[in-house]
Amino acid sequence: MSRQIGEVPTRTYKPGDVIFREGDDAKGEAFMVHLGRVEIRKQIGGEERLLNTLAKGELLGHIALFRNAPRSATAIAAEPVTLMVIPANRLDTNTAQTPGMNRAAAINFARVGAQKIWAGTVHIHANAKTGAHHHGELESVIYVIKGKARMRWGNRLEYVAEAGPGDFIFVPPYVPHQEINASTDQALECVLVRSDGEAIAINLDIEPVEKPETVLWVDPIHHEPAKK
Repeated sequence: MSRQIGEVPTRTYKPGDVIFREGDDAKGEAFMVHLGRVEIRKQIGGEERLLNTLAKGELLGHIALFRNAPRSATAIAAEPVTLMVIPANRLDTNTAQTPGMNRAAAINFARVGAQKIWAGTVHIHANAKTGAHHHGELESVIYVIKGKARMRWGNRLEYVAEAGPGDFIFVPPYVPHQEINASTDQALECVLVRSDGEAIAINLDIEPVEKPETVLWVDPIHHEPAKK
């Protein structure tokens, strides 16, 4: 069943309904869970395995926001589910921008009345970088879809780290930072989620250090190189 929340259409599913199957044409649509839980399953070694269970506010099928590719996994409603439908050709570019970066909103206050979340896409062209900025009291999460991201942060952008496809980057409130496309020939494509329905981007005039300190992502997912 299809309905509408603000500017964004919704679809409802019964428990066990298949939302899409691995290999299906994505048709330029991504989704955000509005109600219920969605299981993400994938064929691995001839066996279908549960990869993740998504709940309210989480995105699925987001690769379709960037390019027309077959679905990489199967999505099944684990209980009664309502999804917000996000067409790739209807993202809103009328949002706070930073030089060197193109942001487009999929979910925000203006489109759906979202009070505590902003979600959208980020494109940085090959060999390009943003100016220094922060996002006020908002927390941000960047998920890298394609390309190599290089992040600099600190009061003089004195720290640097890199991330690739499948990596998440957390940006705390008020932290000055700069996103850089580390590739000279490939666009950097990311999904961006912030902790408010309105986007805030405060551009800063910072004199960066010449040689930033490299910081490794070290956690249970990103091990130190010697310990891989």
